[in-house]
Amino acid sequence: MAHFPKPRLRSAWADLKTAITRPMPHKLGILGACAAFTYFLVWAFVTEFSYTPPRPEPVLTYVHIWAPHRTQAQITASNHAYDAEAKREAAYEAAAEAERRASAKRLYDALHRNGLY
Repeated sequence: MAHFPKPRLRSAWADLKTAITRPMPHKLGILGACAAFTYFLVWAFVTEFSYTPPRPEPVLTYVHIWAPHRTQAQITASNHAYDAEAKREAAYEAAAEAERRASAKRLYDALHRNGLY
């Protein structure tokens, strides 16, 4: 014998009809509390998922003002210095990316050795 008998639609409908038509003194109060609780839950989820985060603050970019009487040699020297700095930053980023990739590869290899990947 099963612990839970197979529900029949006719008996479920009869039970619901009996529960609704039976006089209970607190029926409307309980109904109102259930409706308010359901409304609160729906309202909480709707406001949570419709939240828009505040806009980020703008990033200030300062413009260098060059001396008006620079020579061509000074301009070329400052351009070379800027290029060298950009190359150093690019090399640093490439090394950091290579280290991240190597770390991920070691992790995947360890997972593969243990049969988890």
